[in-house]
Amino acid sequence: MKYIFNYLLFPFFLFIVKISNKHVLIKLSSILGILAFKVLKVRKETVLHNLQEAFPDFSEEKIYEIALKNYKSFALTFFEFAKLKYATNDSILNEVEFVNNKVLEKALSRKDSLILLTAHFGNWEYGALCIGLKYNFPMRVLAKKQSNEFVTKFMSEAREKFGNKEIFTGSSVKELYKALLNKQIIGVVGDQRGSVEGPRVKFFNKDTAVYTGTAVLSLKTSTPILTVFVARQKDNKYKIFIDELSFDDLPENQEEKVLEINQRYFAKLEKMIKQYPEQWFWMHKIWKY
Repeated sequence: MKYIFNYLLFPFFLFIVKISNKHVLIKLSSILGILAFKVLKVRKETVLHNLQEAFPDFSEEKIYEIALKNYKSFALTFFEFAKLKYATNDSILNEVEFVNNKVLEKALSRKDSLILLTAHFGNWEYGALCIGLKYNFPMRVLAKKQSNEFVTKFMSEAREKFGNKEIFTGSSVKELYKALLNKQIIGVVGDQRGSVEGPRVKFFNKDTAVYTGTAVLSLKTSTPILTVFVARQKDNKYKIFIDELSFDDLPENQEEKVLEINQRYFAKLEKMIKQYPEQWFWMHKIWKY
């Protein structure tokens, strides 16, 4: 089965993506989203449960509507990522509008280390990609190897096509630390569920396990953090919202500092999700424990 996927199904999928324009991909993503949600019911219970937990005042009809849009949104993100393999610099930059990019330009002007912290929201792959393209400032992006080596190779080629370089999880802490010491920019997706014994922050008023590595690296290397959220608009283009994560009035205790930085990040993420509730990746069990 793996052989069939690698050498028949996946190449066929890429061929369809290559010959399809944006309008066709939008139609295909709608079909795929409906299929995954209504027929295959991929993680449907998890998505509905998470939405009900996050928005207890919403009606069942509204929750269902957001959930279906969520599947369509994720399918379009998937198609758009696959399309990167065949994209040009201009075709990518024409899809986005930077919001508050003066914050980013000020940070880049310091020519020092910088952390761009995003989430599985909208088209998160566009954030680091478009910043690197627009400002000619390639960065190191944290990525996770997929179980299928063929898919990992494809994703790496897409991410690195325009100059960015991946750092894979596993040996990542040492590599990320080295990059920051060398005054480089790193990109991190920070909304994965933390370990069961790990610290908690409030997210949609629920205790939520988080990873603290990014905040620790930031404090250890005195590196500022910019949050970057890429939100799809009604015309299926994107706005990239950029903001600096405030380090003002942090607690004195180091562990409390780390926790407060994470809390501020998740508060920003929650604010974005409330504006675009269908665009966050509700399919993982963020409140598993």
